Amino acid sequence: MVVLGSSKGWFRPYLRVYSPVMDVPEARVITPTEARAARSHAQWLDGRSGDGPLDVAQHMLAVQAQNYGAARKALSMRSGRGHTTTEVDAALTNGDLIRTWPMRGTHHIMAAADVRWLTELCGKRALGGVEKRREGLGLSLPEVSLISSLIIDTTTDTAAERDGAVELGNGHSALTRDGVKTLMTEAGVDPDGGRSSHILRYLCQMMELVQGPGETFTAFDNWVPESKSPDAPMVHLVERHLAARAPATVADIAWWSGQTQTAVKKAVAEAAVGEVTMNGVEYLVPEGWEPAGKATGTLQLPAFDEYLMGYKDRTLAVDPMHTPVVGPTKNGLVAPVVVRDGVVIATWKGDDITYLE
Repeated sequence: MVVLGSSKGWFRPYLRVYSPVMDVPEARVITPTEARAARSHAQWLDGRSGDGPLDVAQHMLAVQAQNYGAARKALSMRSGRGHTTTEVDAALTNGDLIRTWPMRGTHHIMAAADVRWLTELCGKRALGGVEKRREGLGLSLPEVSLISSLIIDTTTDTAAERDGAVELGNGHSALTRDGVKTLMTEAGVDPDGGRSSHILRYLCQMMELVQGPGETFTAFDNWVPESKSPDAPMVHLVERHLAARAPATVADIAWWSGQTQTAVKKAVAEAAVGEVTMNGVEYLVPEGWEPAGKATGTLQLPAFDEYLMGYKDRTLAVDPMHTPVVGPTKNGLVAPVVVRDGVVIATWKGDDITYLE
């Protein structure tokens, strides 16, 4: 198309090239009220529930669990009426659920089928500084490897014939923490001063060991079932995270999984996700997502609940002025909280409730 323009009083023809413009739909704008309702709905905290703790774990992908009692409550309260915390214990005993360190160097509970691929994807990324910590404990890598081999040999294809050994019921056994300490002492490695705990967590992150029922440890392959890894693990992680926690940002997913934001962004580009905006910030949601209405009602959530721990930015639920009380505190603790209409209004302990001012 030829368009006339002017310059210094003279008309001259020039070419303007037009290219087709694709109609890109604008991201839906949501309010903080809608975002809180959506998160409550996604996390099965609004009356929607799963069929027992295994169903909940499969939906949530992983539930933070360094405080075991709190994790039991988090799973059971999302499991629907009639389900109790004892079902969580039973599922961990029979191997349907596994509590170990898949990411961020922190205990989580997962469905057994998710342990292998999720730990492989995320476990080793939490090992920053491990050499310095090992050196500070007076341990060497050969000593750690020796303990790994001894635990694997002791628990694989053997009966529980030594102190601290527990039958797993599948032809293998596990060692209690005291059993591990005894084995370390026999091998000439001092287990005290945090050495045994450091070794166990490191070896679980390395997928050499895994935590069995209760506070026991066994060879990874003794307790974790063979399972097919997703074709695109990071894409799968993004979609699973959003299914249970949307709306969430790239930074939220990166923090929760311990992955880089670059890796998350790459996965998002291939995932079945949509976008919404809130206060000018872009949030991710599952493809075909619709708002859930308004979060209503009051809940008592346990310490470290995923309603807070599923996100790097928790200001949607917690006023920043209350973070020193609610957490994460300087020592990493997160308090049990009372949530009203999706907003934290108090902390609690036993029968005592302390309202935030």
